[in-house]
Amino acid sequence: MKPRQNYGSPVGLGRSFERRVVKAFNRLGYTLVEKNKWNRNHNYYRDHATKREYDLIMYNSQNNQYYILECKAHENPANEVGLGLVKEFSHKLNNYNGFNVSRVMVTDTDYSSNAKRYAGQQSIILVNGKELMAIEQEKKMGLEDIVNLAKASIKNRMIESTFNIIKEMIRTGGG
Repeated sequence: MKPRQNYGSPVGLGRSFERRVVKAFNRLGYTLVEKNKWNRNHNYYRDHATKREYDLIMYNSQNNQYYILECKAHENPANEVGLGLVKEFSHKLNNYNGFNVSRVMVTDTDYSSNAKRYAGQQSIILVNGKELMAIEQEKKMGLEDIVNLAKASIKNRMIESTFNIIKEMIRTGGG
């Protein structure tokens, strides 16, 4: 991971990380459409904020797809993005009609196992710090490669969970 420096404030850290993500995704052929887009809350009874922000909106002309990216940077490289932040991003997308876009969350660290599981259920692509560095270093890993890795990981977890359930049923004598 990149060495940490003092950004002066969480906002400074976040804005710097957003610039880093834009630069990395530009290498993959994505174009920045809008940055820090504020949206009015149309579902006030479920979310009492009057406005919410999309960090980055990018477009990929290769597949004619728009992407909404949520960026989460951390001062401490040991911090993971937890389930709560992934749920908040999912809610923001649902509340602001983010259904016809690809949903991507990018961090400079990693995600908790609960966050990964929930993101898989909500079709949110997670890009961790190692994957972001691979994109920055142009190691031939594109977002589609990351999506395929995430799908394989989800499939492997589902197979493992199914296997554990069957094993437990055999151990206990049935359902």
